[in-house]
Amino acid sequence: MEKLSQQQVPIYEALEELRKMRVVPFDVPGHKRGRGNPELTRLLGERCMNMDVNSMKPLDNLCHPVSVIAQAEQLAAEAFHAAHAFLMVGGTTSSVQSMILSVAKRGEKIILPRNVHRSVIGAMVLCGAVPVYVNPQCNERLGIPLGMRLEDVKKAMEEHPDAKAVLVNNPTYYGICSDLKAIVKLAHDHGMYCLADEAHGTHFYFSDKLPVSAMEAGADMAAVSMHKSGGSLTQSSLLLIGPGMSQGHVLKEKLQGTTKTKITTAQVDADKVEELIALIEKEKPDVVLNLALPYQDLTIMDACLATKTHYIDTANYEPEDTAKFEYSWQWAYREKFEKAGITALLGSGFDPGVTGVFCAYALKHEFDEINYIDILDCNGGDHGYPFATNFNPEINIREVSAKGSYWEDGHWVETEPMEIKRVYNFEEVGEKDMYLLHHEEIESLALNMPGIKRIRFFMTFGQSYLTHLKCLENVGMTSIEPILFEGKEIVPLQFLKAVLPDPASLGPRTKGKTNIGCIFQGKKDGKEKTYYLYNICDHESCYKEVGSQAVAYTTGVPAMIGAMMVMTGKWNKPGVHNIEEFDPDPFMDALNTWGLPWRESHKPVLVD
Repeated sequence: MEKLSQQQVPIYEALEELRKMRVVPFDVPGHKRGRGNPELTRLLGERCMNMDVNSMKPLDNLCHPVSVIAQAEQLAAEAFHAAHAFLMVGGTTSSVQSMILSVAKRGEKIILPRNVHRSVIGAMVLCGAVPVYVNPQCNERLGIPLGMRLEDVKKAMEEHPDAKAVLVNNPTYYGICSDLKAIVKLAHDHGMYCLADEAHGTHFYFSDKLPVSAMEAGADMAAVSMHKSGGSLTQSSLLLIGPGMSQGHVLKEKLQGTTKTKITTAQVDADKVEELIALIEKEKPDVVLNLALPYQDLTIMDACLATKTHYIDTANYEPEDTAKFEYSWQWAYREKFEKAGITALLGSGFDPGVTGVFCAYALKHEFDEINYIDILDCNGGDHGYPFATNFNPEINIREVSAKGSYWEDGHWVETEPMEIKRVYNFEEVGEKDMYLLHHEEIESLALNMPGIKRIRFFMTFGQSYLTHLKCLENVGMTSIEPILFEGKEIVPLQFLKAVLPDPASLGPRTKGKTNIGCIFQGKKDGKEKTYYLYNICDHESCYKEVGSQAVAYTTGVPAMIGAMMVMTGKWNKPGVHNIEEFDPDPFMDALNTWGLPWRESHKPVLVD
């Protein structure tokens, strides 16, 4: 897929296409019977406006937040050197107010200059934040206010160490700037966010004589006026965020009031049980759905035990300092969860997750006993990069570079990494090289599938991925052992994670399909039988629906369904259980309802 470039103008290009289609930029006859456009109703008449003509549908598609808007946001983030950019249609006021609402709630303080724009005050009134004013100095000769002096900002921070953020007019409306870089450092040293109102800032220039832009200075958030920064959309703005801000949290604040679903966000250290307990006790959820890294599984389970709250995850526990993942650590909690009367559902993603449900379904409906299971995970998506990982790079590379293994005749058979290769022709994807890996669901399925003789797991990889991975291994970049660099300890794999493309950024670039499923061999009524259960998911369709690639979609939907099963009581069994231990039928029905319809074949091609 062709990478977006700064020579592209996605929104303008889309509007041009609509113009060529002769789509008119006003309300259509029949749309809400003209209530949205009384002027047009008066011009055309009520009879005409009652006609059911919906020729504006292309404009609805254009406005979808994961279409050309997402492409424009991606280009804007790149241009402004931001981690992410949000296109705001309510003028710069909406960006400025979103900054405030993203960092502060009732009673929390924000340090800001007294000559701040009134949009800031409006947001603070709305959320109940408390202003801490810094008086800008005045240039007596020019007769204009200056930016905030660094010493005044420092004094305000020392007097109000509990403040959440400092906001800077950079530049001020009068063209005299605060020392933004120094204020950013001061804020971060005091554990505060730094926000910048850059409605009148300078962003694109070719000289070091102009004031530094907010993102270059390291600010956490910045509001930018598009019509003053080279953009063509009047009364539109960009909300820029740095790497230290949660994109999801900011999006939540942006969407607040536009959806019936109430979203609340909070930040805790998931390694600290007491912080997790405090959060759970505050929110009182029915279920804790753990979508964090697998390093935190045990602390989150401890917090759920302390609060008697159901627990669900999508991957088993893995120590951060050891490339080893198995269920033994979590299975050790079985008796504790049973005594507490709460359910822990392990592995409610796709693999593990749906693959386990597929096994339970096959055993219930197609077999008396299953002897052989081959789990096949094919990601036929193309993101256009020579090397990138479709989920957390650190976890992905640890998994792939580890030794392989499979279950056979009651014991583990270990292989060298990527030693066993097969070629398989996947429906709607084509022939792909796939390699045998160790995967966690093998461990639980070996216990829960009666009559099992062998379980294997295969995953597809392209040659470019394998070549790059081998090179990185050869130079030590996949190591989890810390090394000393310029007086600091760094973990090579964590550094590699930082320089690789963010998996979330792959969504708009990825084309192709995934094909994941299980091939079974066993017996029914004394006869040998084969059976194949699988799902095919389209990357582009997933992105259009939810703004993510198919790998995120195929994990997120089963996680939601698992939570639904526990919350509705359909799966409610105190203790720690893997997903294949429950009745598969309601889960299989939900897959068809919620975007992951399954397919089956009674004559599959077997893996040799």
